[in-house]
Amino acid sequence: MRTLTRAALSLLLLGVSISDHANASRLGPQAVIEDSAASLLRAFDEGTIQTADPVQLQAIVGQLLDEHVDFPSVSRLVLGKHWQTASSPQRQQFMTEFRALLVRTYSKMLTQSQRPRLRVLGEAVGRKGRLARVRAELDFNDGSPPLAVAYRMRQTNVGWKIIDVNISGFSLVTNYRSFFRRELRSKELPQVIDRLSAFNREQNGAPLERAG
Repeated sequence: MRTLTRAALSLLLLGVSISDHANASRLGPQAVIEDSAASLLRAFDEGTIQTADPVQLQAIVGQLLDEHVDFPSVSRLVLGKHWQTASSPQRQQFMTEFRALLVRTYSKMLTQSQRPRLRVLGEAVGRKGRLARVRAELDFNDGSPPLAVAYRMRQTNVGWKIIDVNISGFSLVTNYRSFFRRELRSKELPQVIDRLSAFNREQNGAPLERAG
């Protein structure tokens, strides 16, 4: 669970950038990581994260994910073969509910986290220029060794976006894919989507608990 939390937080370090978004589409993958992480760390330093109410915080996280995550690609990777057989409305429903799950989960993690440090080490872009891997180190200032982070990214029409985060060998996409694969062994996709939707509605009524 601690690894999952830290893997998720490494994704959240891609904060909502306060720089010119028109220029963001022209940034390379490493520059996207550096620019965005710096913005969220400034929000920590200025107290924005710590003082935001639950609605504001979820709005911040939702904008963060929309700006930096390629949800169609992530959803396709998470559902695997079930994505291929899903109808267009089912795909859209799943993306909507999966996004809601991530927003709620990551908002809670932010309220319970101390300010970390992310050091970007370098990038490797594929030969076709469409995929990239950005390496970084995540330091929680708690005396433990920094953790190795790898962002898998894809070039889209609006710039580089994340399709997975791997921290010390732990992949967020693989984790969710394993979960939904278990669910889909005994249920049809519409049932899984309905259950996810019901879970999200239930969780929306629960308060976000802050650390301390």
